[in-house]
Amino acid sequence: ERLLNVRSHAVHERFEIAPHRHRQTLQLDMIDGCSGTAQSDGRATRLAGLTLMVSYPGQEHGYQLRERDAPSRVWHAKLRVSPRWPAVCQRIWPCVLTGLSGAGWLTDAMQQLTDFEMLMGDHRLWQLAALGQVLCHWPRVNRAVEFTASGASGGSGGDEAVRRAVDLVHSHLHEPLTVDDLAAAAHLSPRQFVRRFERAIGSTPHDYLTARRLVRANELLLNPRLTVAAVGEQLGFSSTATFSRWFTQQAGVTPSAYRSDPKRM
Repeated sequence: ERLLNVRSHAVHERFEIAPHRHRQTLQLDMIDGCSGTAQSDGRATRLAGLTLMVSYPGQEHGYQLRERDAPSRVWHAKLRVSPRWPAVCQRIWPCVLTGLSGAGWLTDAMQQLTDFEMLMGDHRLWQLAALGQVLCHWPRVNRAVEFTASGASGGSGGDEAVRRAVDLVHSHLHEPLTVDDLAAAAHLSPRQFVRRFERAIGSTPHDYLTARRLVRANELLLNPRLTVAAVGEQLGFSSTATFSRWFTQQAGVTPSAYRSDPKRM
């Protein structure tokens, strides 16, 4: 399984994707500010407000959109999956959800994934963090109704304990959190927490935390007003040298080299 690409399209007047299928691709679509219809498995759904679509391997999908509220936009992410993936996972996410509200965290995560795809291309660590964030906040079948009603903290991917830990990661990137800290936030034993986190996110808590800190470091380094020392300080590193060693180990380039040419990662 790997992320193939992420794209964002502005919708002006009309935007249409004819019904089609992907043999080994899972596609996530987010449609905002558009009217029209979305087609999934031969069924057409009229759009109302924010719409989420998931197209599973072999499933026919497409849409006919018109600009409604500026800005009108479509995001989509394609993931290549193994031939046995559908049988293992069944349909975790609803195929079409429309008229949603309170999805700020999800739209922010999808935009971040798009931005970093454009800036850095194929980089495993940041992809893991950004894609994990999207999948965590995307409503699952058994949480679809709650997502609409629960505001920005909803859409957690179906595991409230894991959502609490992910929230802690996002709000405390300036601290060197441990698995015990995250397990405490989830109200689980460390062993239970690691098992449930890996099932929900697809990575270990340590790898996810490292990836999220790297994504944040990338964002801060792109701000010309911040020195490398200031970036390291904001991420909780004890010295500029310690931050530089960590960043170089994770990204493969020094902070200064990344800042001068982000596409080198």
